[in-house]
Amino acid sequence: MDYDEMSFQQEPIPAECFYTRRAYNSLFGSVKPNVLENITCICGRPYNPDDSDPMHLCPRFGCKRWYHQSCLHENGFISTKSSDDRTKDFLDIPPARVPRVPPDLLRIACTPIVRGGPTHGVVGNVKTVCEAREWAQLYAGMPWAESRSGLLMNDITLDRWLDGLEGVEVEDLIYPDDESGSANFLARRRIQSEEAPPPFICPACEKPI
Repeated sequence: MDYDEMSFQQEPIPAECFYTRRAYNSLFGSVKPNVLENITCICGRPYNPDDSDPMHLCPRFGCKRWYHQSCLHENGFISTKSSDDRTKDFLDIPPARVPRVPPDLLRIACTPIVRGGPTHGVVGNVKTVCEAREWAQLYAGMPWAESRSGLLMNDITLDRWLDGLEGVEVEDLIYPDDESGSANFLARRRIQSEEAPPPFICPACEKPI
């Protein structure tokens, strides 16, 4: 399976799947794509899927850069804005239009885009969250609730898109905590909360990532 590190539409790669990121041309002695082309972090290190240090993405036009979580933390790129302000900046939607976005969709769209490390997988959640933000923009642009129920993106409805999502991480975002009272569920959520990194900002555009 081919893995395009800079694609926002890269499909998830299962843990047991073999994948390639680059191809070596023995005739010309060249590697494509060049390793240096995909280095975007301030530290100058390339992405290592086996590293324990996950990377955060700023997908905005003019940025499209991945940063190591440790680099963001050590260099003080941490947001001090309120949760509401970060939501507005995540989506680039005027505050008055945020209520137009369905709550389940809003939770996913405001999730940081992360890959690598021990829990996020090789590809991470880039495709899911980028598509969720496209959906959010679509819903925010429609003025009347009656006209939003039948919205389509790529010929599918939001319900079908949500049904097609896979992975525990996405399910945790969609379903509220109070839908499960099990001790294991609550303990897992508490651990996730304690281990969650602080909200980061992009070193380039200073928007939340």
